[in-house]
Amino acid sequence: MSAAFRKLTERDRYVPPSSPVTYWRDTKMELALYGSRCRKCGMVQYPPPRVCVECGTKDELDEVKLAHKGTVFTYTLDHLVGGEYLNTPVPRIVADLEGGGRTFLQMTDCDPKEVSIGMPVELTLRCLHDGAGFHNYYWKCQPIRGG
Repeated sequence: MSAAFRKLTERDRYVPPSSPVTYWRDTKMELALYGSRCRKCGMVQYPPPRVCVECGTKDELDEVKLAHKGTVFTYTLDHLVGGEYLNTPVPRIVADLEGGGRTFLQMTDCDPKEVSIGMPVELTLRCLHDGAGFHNYYWKCQPIRGG
């Protein structure tokens, strides 16, 4: 008899916090996917900081729309999500976006064994969870389909 069958592996499900005010305030950055470009060195960063991580210039950054395609810079296979994913890992990747910028995303619509460094990916807007009376969307990535 398995541990899952005997309910020995169950934990309280994590309910992500939701704030409609924060979600609305950060819509441009999170949903429209805007980052920033340093005026001094040209470094593209996401999320937009006040200080450039490359050259240390403060408050000298311009908004820039980020690309929805890129490549896998690095990744890990997360076995800690639990529930239906306990035996199937969820790929979590760091993607280098075309034109600059790097972001941390959950990968979807793929076999975790096929994820590799340098793999081309595209961003896709997905519902992450429901909370505070509305659907919370954010970006995930998936392998670029043939074509």
